[in-house]
Amino acid sequence: MNGNGSIAGHRVQLFADAYAPNDETGTATGDLVLCENTPFDFRNEKEIGADFDSDDEQIRMTRGYDHHYSIQGSGLRTMAVCRANGLRLETRSNLPGIHFYTGNFLDGSYVGHRGVAYGYHERVCFEPEYYPNAINYETHEKPVLKAGEHAVQIIEYWLDDDKEEESSTF
Repeated sequence: MNGNGSIAGHRVQLFADAYAPNDETGTATGDLVLCENTPFDFRNEKEIGADFDSDDEQIRMTRGYDHHYSIQGSGLRTMAVCRANGLRLETRSNLPGIHFYTGNFLDGSYVGHRGVAYGYHERVCFEPEYYPNAINYETHEKPVLKAGEHAVQIIEYWLDDDKEEESSTF
């Protein structure tokens, strides 16, 4: 949302009370941990980079955010809002969670759109999803359909001018 450069100043709100910690391989453990009083708490909007320097084990291990968040409610609903540079991106879905990734291992060697090399913490992703590896955990909704069943997964990204940012002083 800023073209190039760090996403640390982008402001994010995630509508999640819990996130999934990762094991040493970067795979979700099957657990959900409450976000409250942790660097993973984005229930109230905050800058993405506010806790990049945290001594939290999960932040250190992934060099930022690379985690699944369990989103409250069901059906089509807002999961995340990101604000930067007069723009507002809203992510909505009917899936049970969202993966939040902050470009933690980009090193400038990947060249993307218009030949731009992507560096450390220069991209952010909001990816609605089922719990990673849900098929192997009893407690998580499975992305499996049996013969004769059907399902519809919806993912919407709404990008617009940020009316709130224009009228506030961040």
